[in-house]
Amino acid sequence: MMRIFRELHQNGDDPIRRNQRQTLSPTRDEGDLFAHRPSPRKIRVLLDVESLPEDTSTMVQLFEALIRHPRVFRLDVETSTVTLTDLTEGTRPGLLRVQDTTAVAGTSKYPGVQYSWSVNDENRHPDGSTTEAARGSTSPQRQIHETMQTVDRLAARGHTVDVSLDEAVTYAVLAEVARSAGFDLLISEAPAAAARFLPMHDRMVVVSRAEAVPILAHYLRRQHLFLAGPMLKMTYSRHDYYAEAVDALAPALRGWEARVAAARGVPAVITEEVWSRYLTARSRLARVLECRDDIIWSLGSYLTTPVLEDSMDDFDHLLLLLCGAVDVVARALHVALGLPKKDLRLAKLHTDWYTREVAEHYGAEPAEGATIAELNQLQRNLRVIFELRNSIHNVQIRPALMLGSLHEPDAPRGQAPFGAHITADIAAKIEKIGPEIANAWGFQPAFTGGWAADLWTVADKAVETTFRFLDLLSLVVLRNPLPEDTSALLAGEVPATPPRPVPWEGYDDYLPILLGLPLFLSGVRHRVD
Repeated sequence: MMRIFRELHQNGDDPIRRNQRQTLSPTRDEGDLFAHRPSPRKIRVLLDVESLPEDTSTMVQLFEALIRHPRVFRLDVETSTVTLTDLTEGTRPGLLRVQDTTAVAGTSKYPGVQYSWSVNDENRHPDGSTTEAARGSTSPQRQIHETMQTVDRLAARGHTVDVSLDEAVTYAVLAEVARSAGFDLLISEAPAAAARFLPMHDRMVVVSRAEAVPILAHYLRRQHLFLAGPMLKMTYSRHDYYAEAVDALAPALRGWEARVAAARGVPAVITEEVWSRYLTARSRLARVLECRDDIIWSLGSYLTTPVLEDSMDDFDHLLLLLCGAVDVVARALHVALGLPKKDLRLAKLHTDWYTREVAEHYGAEPAEGATIAELNQLQRNLRVIFELRNSIHNVQIRPALMLGSLHEPDAPRGQAPFGAHITADIAAKIEKIGPEIANAWGFQPAFTGGWAADLWTVADKAVETTFRFLDLLSLVVLRNPLPEDTSALLAGEVPATPPRPVPWEGYDDYLPILLGLPLFLSGVRHRVD
């Protein structure tokens, strides 16, 4: 058996000394050997300020709070000055200055146009060093030609192109400048920024302020900065952050706490079993959100073979955690409904057990018709998740190169740099669930048989489906009391949900936004009482 290494330090129980070790510079040769350290590099954000209108919405306020964080390096750029040739004006602080220097580039430059950029801002690094200024140049002739060809090709095919050729070329140049200057994100709300068919989107991450919010928040989470509140001034531990995120995404699930606490005359073995399974499900769902962050990190990393393997491992882990959480809730519900304990192993929410014990029973309530209809649709998608999970026991879902839609050549590519290949046997089982399933999940026939799909689309839909299903299931079960001779735990008046154990600013409005789960932004907030 391998002898593993452990961190053993003098005064290791001293919280002050331990905190000092954890906050040491990640670029210096000090601190614990094995520790979760933040990346020493800031995320670099360039704002196309002339395209950003005045906006006081929640998303923009969160964006403004995020870019003020010390871990974010932010500069502005004025698109209207990109083509200027005046070399006499100096660079203003806070601004990335761009100039057309083709005429003065000399004979040693690359063919075509040349643009120079300069920065005159102090950038303090996490290790204490500082960059005072920077400058460079780029020759985007190839990208300009690709942009012109793309616009001309789409126009010739009769597609509506809402971006003028001049604007498309200007933003192709701006994207190359941002890339040359080392920026990670270009924030723009110009029409070209939304035109995902332009080649610039394959060279630079161009997003709106609203789209940037979950990206920046995820980056900070990977730096172990878990922020909350309307101005993101509050910092929480990783455990508390993800646990509270579960409550924000599935608020009705917390109703089980109130129901167990209000139980009277119920055998302790029943309340203890339901309570322990509820806590287990909540813990697994919190780990789902952590695993989802791991997938985002892997998919955003430079594409190498280890990154591919890490992404697929994270995807497998995500499926296992989702299905585990659903199975735990199913068994808690089986006990709460007073069903025979000998049949506990048959409690499966992705099988006919759900139809018999939930859909048929609660569907008889006239007021629950619409909710049960949505639950039934979600349950069909839940079956897809379980079939994908079952592939782990057979042949692992493998990465697949995705060059674009097989049906529409000019359709935008998926979010992930590669897709997931689902073997033919698993695809055949999923197809039996319903003819609309393939479309809903973005599955496309693969040339080698089976299906291929954008990995991130599938992973995110699996998370959204599971959270919404468990939320609605808890809502229906907990707001419809049963006769006492059927279930002592679910009988009687519905108790009010207890207050959260810790105050959490942004509990309802901000966590789904920061996590990038848009399904929950427009969802109906509900109570079980």
